[in-house]
Amino acid sequence: MIQARAINSTVEPDSSAQPIPPPTESSASEPRSNPGRALVIEVDGVTYARIPVRTHVVTDQDDILDVAQKYAGPLVQAGDIVVVSEKVVAITQGRAIPVERIRVSRLAKLLWPRVRQVRYGIGLRSPYSMQCAIDECGAPRILSRPWWVRSASCWAGRGTSTAWRGSRRP
Repeated sequence: MIQARAINSTVEPDSSAQPIPPPTESSASEPRSNPGRALVIEVDGVTYARIPVRTHVVTDQDDILDVAQKYAGPLVQAGDIVVVSEKVVAITQGRAIPVERIRVSRLAKLLWPRVRQVRYGIGLRSPYSMQCAIDECGAPRILSRPWWVRSASCWAGRGTSTAWRGSRRP
């Protein structure tokens, strides 16, 4: 779980960011950023201090507000913005399903190899993620998408489906 704090005073981002050494017993409670990430960032002229907060292993039995209050609450000050990772939210909402619990259907096994690989992750190019999409949207919607994407692209031009999705490939 990650929290962010907007800083109204002047805080200079560390332009000479050094790799963070592995934690020692004395530094175990100090906030550490993920590799390649800085604890202080600037976005649109506003400087933010990102304060990672270690929690217990969050499950679908946890209430996200209780977890945030318990672990981030003592750190939060007036004007702070608390941010929780999408993964933790999905877990507490019961939307993160262990692979062992996913029963892959024949339809998912048939469709997943025909999906294009994406640059940012697996997407639907896994029988497990394809099955989750089928469970979430329903088989008719999954099966109808290729038809309307092809017809819309022919009618409106190349790249239409990605424009409707909100992003175009470079």
